[in-house]
Amino acid sequence: MVEKKLKNLTLSEYNFLEGKDPKGIYDRETRERLYWIIAKLEKDNGRKSSIEKKILKKFKKADFGFLIPKDSESNGILNFDSVLKIEGKFQGEIRGPRVLIVGPEATIEARITAENIICHGSIIGDIIGLDKVEILKTGRLIGDVKSPSLHIEQGALFKGKCHMPINIEKMNSSPQKRKRLFFLAG
Repeated sequence: MVEKKLKNLTLSEYNFLEGKDPKGIYDRETRERLYWIIAKLEKDNGRKSSIEKKILKKFKKADFGFLIPKDSESNGILNFDSVLKIEGKFQGEIRGPRVLIVGPEATIEARITAENIICHGSIIGDIIGLDKVEILKTGRLIGDVKSPSLHIEQGALFKGKCHMPINIEKMNSSPQKRKRLFFLAG
């Protein structure tokens, strides 16, 4: 029934897209396929069925999170501005996700800066949580934390120092920069 109403997409592309969440977290291959199907829909404005228009509207402002799967090992520098979920192993540096979710079986050895960090697994390294850091009961964090909010569930492990500034932006700016900005403003 749906197949007859499709003008741009194949039934398999439609079913693939229909089963996804515009705010979902997906591995690289799935994200690429999702963006390819959305681009295909956006390309031909005149030839869209009502079903295709509806699904394009749903995914027009999609913000897919990125997943590093369970059986993978990665290293390097990750710059990311959406949701990042790590279920495998990662070593290096992570900068800027809105939310970093460390899965229960994940192992991360990295310096991390993220808006919110939710740790179910293992992190070794210093972290900066611009909004908050949560270490849940299955979580392990060995390293220093800088965040205005830190929540540690009973059963979690935290070994390191914690600095809880009122405003993380003030904490990250050096005293020289503050003097300079004051001088320029005055």
